Amino acid sequence: KRMLAFVAHKPMKIPGQFRKIFYEDFAVHRDLLDKIFWNLVEDSTVRSLNDQLDQVKAPTLIIWGRHDQLIDVSCVDVLENGIANAESVIFENVGHVPMIENPKATAERHLEFLAKN
Repeated sequence: KRMLAFVAHKPMKIPGQFRKIFYEDFAVHRDLLDKIFWNLVEDSTVRSLNDQLDQVKAPTLIIWGRHDQLIDVSCVDVLENGIANAESVIFENVGHVPMIENPKATAERHLEFLAKN
């Protein structure tokens, strides 16, 4: 519940049975997920990804929640300015997990982007 309260702008209610499955699955992969997370953190302190954004050549869709508490929405400008052919959408009243908080709108934007590209 604390994790959802942190990543979601308006935490949604998740049925107990689903929550149990979700957390059990997470627990199975916790060591690997922790390792990946800390590798990313360490790597980003050694070399900034911002300096490598111009290497992205594919059309890029950036989707963000205005109320993301984990990674600030100001990162959208950095990504959009650093990646050619990037476009972005910022969802209001959404936090770090737009695909869960607003799945319909997120899917619609993905489909629109894929149709154009």
